[in-house]
Amino acid sequence: MFEISFTTSGDIFIGQDKYYEAARMLRRVADNLEAFVSDGPVIDINGNRVGSWYIDHDEKG
Repeated sequence: MFEISFTTSGDIFIGQDKYYEAARMLRRVADNLEAFVSDGPVIDINGNRVGSWYIDHDEKG
């Protein structure tokens, strides 16, 4: 199972910037997954922790 959750209440999520910022944060999570990192915080461009993510160590697949 993979789970990610983050809030969009910060200033960076006002207007059109919210789309860029959500995509940027998802790319950072994807970079961590490719490096075999299994969990971590979601950090916005201002350095604020806005959420977290993790992936199970499922031996089946």
